[in-house]
Amino acid sequence: MLTPAKGQGNCPHKDSLERLEYMHCNTDACVPAHGNALRCMTKLDVVMLLDGSGSVSEEGWVATIEVGKMLAESFLVDQTGTQVAVLLYSGPSSWAGYQKCASGEGSVDLSADCNMQWASHFTTDPSALTSAISALSWRKGTTMTATALASATTELHSGSSDGRPKVVIVITDGRHMNPHETRQAADALRQEARLMWVPATEHADMNEMKQFASTPVASNVVPIQNFSALAEVGTVNRVIASACKHVE
Repeated sequence: MLTPAKGQGNCPHKDSLERLEYMHCNTDACVPAHGNALRCMTKLDVVMLLDGSGSVSEEGWVATIEVGKMLAESFLVDQTGTQVAVLLYSGPSSWAGYQKCASGEGSVDLSADCNMQWASHFTTDPSALTSAISALSWRKGTTMTATALASATTELHSGSSDGRPKVVIVITDGRHMNPHETRQAADALRQEARLMWVPATEHADMNEMKQFASTPVASNVVPIQNFSALAEVGTVNRVIASACKHVE
């Protein structure tokens, strides 16, 4: 027997904070077994998005490159099978360039039109990846985060391994060109992978970052007070501890 519906209320989305309640667990910091940096022992497909826009500043760019290299080494531990891809993202410096890049047409070139560059598609070679990250140059353009997120989705479709957990890590100063498009791209990417954010300035909109990230937010938003702290081994350990189920 069916019961007639009562009222006109709406059910919150399954991921809405109105339906979820989290508690902190494992609050003690992980102790590295080898040197100062944690190693990720979980087999993952990882895409790192490095913000190379003009707003990150020269100090921020240097710190971004350093933390990118350290994370690559921590993820690509021998015989774990993890593979990592790294995209440097920025954006055009002109409105016409922005419109062309945002159009998404087949003729758009990610590097020439959107001021973005793959340091590497998926690889298991830590030495080659850290060298490729070191060779990146600061683009100093705008910040088309939505395009970077869409590119990460494409990379996951084209090169990731079925059944392996997928993680996308965005290292940024928290600024972007179009919040609406960024939110849409983040929503779509979260259907494919776990989406983590590492906002590295005190000016980042943390409420916005929490909306973009996967849940639980406490495990997927790793706020860093400034770029000086971004390049510290402690930051690497926080990201690795959050991203990986098993660490050493």
